[in-house]
Amino acid sequence: RIIAATDKSKYKKGDILWIDPEFFELQQGTGKSKIVLYDKIYYAVGCYSSRGYREFKTTGDYQNDVAAFMFIPIGKKSEKRWYF
Repeated sequence: RIIAATDKSKYKKGDILWIDPEFFELQQGTGKSKIVLYDKIYYAVGCYSSRGYREFKTTGDYQNDVAAFMFIPIGKKSEKRWYF
């Protein structure tokens, strides 16, 4: 679930981000980046998984992992078919 987003985002706190599940399989303190097609737009997406912070404890009997995402738009999906 989303806990924060920029003011220009169409997503709000509590929404679910539907994206490639491999971004949510990161180990704590690791990251991943790749080109992703999302809502007919290509993005360079970077993601980093937290290692813990004051509000997001790393000890105890529960897990409270947080992942930060950055979406940089790089182009719209073309509807044209190219034949060579």
